[in-house]
Amino acid sequence: MQKIYFLAILPTPAIQSEVTAFKFIARDRFNSSHALKSPAHITIIPPQRWESSRVDWVKDHLGSWIANQKPFKITINGFAAFEPRVVFLRIEENGPLNDFQQGSVRFISHLLEKKEERPFHPHMTVAFKDLDRRRFAEAWKYFMEKVYLATFEVDALHLLHHTGGRWEIMGRWLLGKPDGFIQG
Repeated sequence: MQKIYFLAILPTPAIQSEVTAFKFIARDRFNSSHALKSPAHITIIPPQRWESSRVDWVKDHLGSWIANQKPFKITINGFAAFEPRVVFLRIEENGPLNDFQQGSVRFISHLLEKKEERPFHPHMTVAFKDLDRRRFAEAWKYFMEKVYLATFEVDALHLLHHTGGRWEIMGRWLLGKPDGFIQG
């Protein structure tokens, strides 16, 4: 049976908490709660429908590539938007992040049912999908005036799966470590 999975970078717990607070503002002020169904993240490989054999391959083999990757820093700097529905935290331009994303895609390209045709645009979503187009301008005006700056070190890549109602973390691989997939 196929389930839906994606690969992502998750920020530190402190940043997770801060980003989640922004998601709650989007829910309470603008009636947009869909972003609360996943932890704050930067998507590296977008959602894919995989049979368990493909997930097992990813768990067993992606670690060999991740073990050769060095940790790197990411800076979140303010808000931006994709009109007419998405408000997000902006990730500063980052060569190591771009290289990491492209390398991840290359490594598992044979498993990807959907190849992203748009260029990689790293971000952390605050409101989307259920943000009413008529409320977008109001939400964007609110968030564009907010100042938010945070930096964290990327030391892992996470595998998440959709449980039917939300996204759950299955486990992670540590960058630069030959430990393989770590459950939970």
